[in-house]
Amino acid sequence: MKNILYTFLVAIVSINLSAQTKIFSPILVSPNEDNQMPDVILDWYPVSGIGEVYYEAQLDFNDSFTSPDLQIFETTLSSVQTNNLLFGNKYYWRVKAWDDNDTSAWSEIFSFTVFKRIRINKPDDGKEDRMPDVKITWYNNLSGTTLSGITYFDCQFDTSYYWSVSEDIPTEENLYSLYFLDESNGWVVGSSGTILFNNGTEWTEQTSPTSNELNSVNFFDENNGWAVGEGGIILYYDGNEWTTQSSPATEDLYAVYFTDVSNGWAVGEDGIIYYYNGTEWTEQTCPSTKDLYAVFFTDQNNGWAAGKSGKIYYYDGTEWTEQTSPSSKDIYSLSFLDENNGWASGKAGNLLYYDGSEWAELESNSTADLNSIFMLNQNEGWAGGKDGLLVHFDGNEWLELTSSSVNLINSIFMLDADNAWLAGDMGTIVSRSGDAFNSPIVQIRSTIGDSSEIQMAELLFDTKYFWRVRARHEEDTSSWSSVQYFKTIDVVTLEEPAHGATGQMLDVTLKWETMTGIFEYIYEFGTDPNFSFPSTNFSQINEANPQGLLFGTTYYWHVKAAHTKDTTEWSDTWSFETINTVYLTSPGQGDTVVITLPILEWEDLTGISAYEVQYDTSINFNNAETYNDIDISRFPVIFPLETGKTYYWHVRAYEDGDTTNWSDTWHFFIGSESGIEDLILNKNNVNIFPNPSQGKLSIELNAQQQTSVRITISDLLGQAVINNEYSFDKGLNTKTIDLSDMNNGIYIIKLQSGEIVLTEKIVIDK
Repeated sequence: MKNILYTFLVAIVSINLSAQTKIFSPILVSPNEDNQMPDVILDWYPVSGIGEVYYEAQLDFNDSFTSPDLQIFETTLSSVQTNNLLFGNKYYWRVKAWDDNDTSAWSEIFSFTVFKRIRINKPDDGKEDRMPDVKITWYNNLSGTTLSGITYFDCQFDTSYYWSVSEDIPTEENLYSLYFLDESNGWVVGSSGTILFNNGTEWTEQTSPTSNELNSVNFFDENNGWAVGEGGIILYYDGNEWTTQSSPATEDLYAVYFTDVSNGWAVGEDGIIYYYNGTEWTEQTCPSTKDLYAVFFTDQNNGWAAGKSGKIYYYDGTEWTEQTSPSSKDIYSLSFLDENNGWASGKAGNLLYYDGSEWAELESNSTADLNSIFMLNQNEGWAGGKDGLLVHFDGNEWLELTSSSVNLINSIFMLDADNAWLAGDMGTIVSRSGDAFNSPIVQIRSTIGDSSEIQMAELLFDTKYFWRVRARHEEDTSSWSSVQYFKTIDVVTLEEPAHGATGQMLDVTLKWETMTGIFEYIYEFGTDPNFSFPSTNFSQINEANPQGLLFGTTYYWHVKAAHTKDTTEWSDTWSFETINTVYLTSPGQGDTVVITLPILEWEDLTGISAYEVQYDTSINFNNAETYNDIDISRFPVIFPLETGKTYYWHVRAYEDGDTTNWSDTWHFFIGSESGIEDLILNKNNVNIFPNPSQGKLSIELNAQQQTSVRITISDLLGQAVINNEYSFDKGLNTKTIDLSDMNNGIYIIKLQSGEIVLTEKIVIDK
């Protein structure tokens, strides 16, 4: 029995060993999609075999794996690290395995594409007032995968670009439609009936017979042009002037197109289509009730109209029929090269292509509304729209680029690659101005491959910079990213003192907004607004204290910033006036004072040497008591004043030989004495300071005679913390109390002499 069982087990083991002699093909895991890194890991599931299992992975530009650049990797692991793959290239890969007994078949074939370009980030397109050390950043990932396998990033920046904003446009109205017959005959129309003409040199405003919004313009020749717009308005140009044509339309018209002087179409609101036969406009039958925003004809028998919800209609010379549209997004513009090559652009980056048979969606690489599209040929075209964004077609792909403006683009027109225009909101017209990144100051700055930013330095002020970024490693360089622009700051912004400020101290601090990336600030001040003989000074920080100021004088000042390559323009010129008087506070004007040694007080001035005080019983100060070199804003009267008399007083400040005017003259009356207690404690002869206190508190008393005062300090619950009696000599006395052992908070201090009690709130804030 045991021999039978043993024979059975041996047979089973032999069968299993025989079944495992065939090794299976590996199952691939990743990558199998686009935007991979140049050091992407090829990954597959491991297989089992007899003894050690080996793998061979092949990577090539074609799926036959026969190119001279075929890469072969052998490993015992179930993955392999690639490196220095070529940017923008498509790769195919497969894997096979073998062990001691067998070799598997090849796995299925996966493919992937290495990313072509990176995505740039900040500063946002069109940002102004950037510092000359602006930081350039880009996204460190693509499709959620962190960038890797890159040795360096290059940032190229320049002041030249394809598109240049025209600065002398004679309107700020929104411009909706462009048309050029040649370089010397161009037209643009827009809101409020605006019509502009370009003679090849400049844009001039034309007399318009309407104030209605004009949405579209189209010309057949120099003597035949049309514009349509709000409320069904149709204008005609005969070579000399624009006039209103009779129109059957009341609906808004959005687009017009003529193939010759006797064949024209206009489309608009609620799917309306009108046809012009050389004599009159008549309504056409159209299966649409949706707004139509665009119309284009290649000849009289081939025309298209498109609009809301992606609707597209075709005219064959006889009737309009609906074509199948692959998108439900609004279409705003059409451009055809011929009846077999047409493009449409629209809402949220909607981009379509027509090959003569059907419409298909294209990848625009943008989510912005594309209001206009113009195809110059099959290898070059532009579409533009929201926030000045352009997408450019180079024959292979559409790529986002800047237009040099952040205003909405409504129309694009091209005569050829070097003669092209954009029109948009707020009177924006942009023209094609040659090549990009080719000025004498073009630069490339580089950083290591694990970074995602480059810190610029010493850029020129008040300058537009266009920039783009690329990646590279030892074997290849990626395509440049999209292009954005920013403009550097042009001027320093002043902050304080406010323009026209008065009552400024002689040690006034001039402040302005901080700039980074500069070497120093230069500031000028003087009494002449034209700065004929200014005092020129330098500061490393965003503030300064001009020296040598005089009382009661108006000064003008401005600032500019500088680094080693450039300076800003001067800022706006601001002015301030220095103080020319002292403001009295106590005793108040006309007060009755019951002590004969009052304390005279006034508002403190800074930036001065000292004060001068006078008081007298005569308003003319004929026999005034005069005191100089007072360095605080209070003066305790030294000799007792006479009861029952009125005293006049004033104060002035001086600094380096200059004085303010005397303050206003105030007066006070010395009243009758009501008892020794009244003379000892009174709000006019007691000063408690500093309050808040950081641990020390001073009690100043101008006493009429030697006396004792009990001083009690209590918390808000009434519990006394300090309760001591102090002796004060006749005249001005100061006692200092140590509060360092007390907690921060609010306390009540009570001073008592006989029946007279004086209380005050104090704060401890250590």
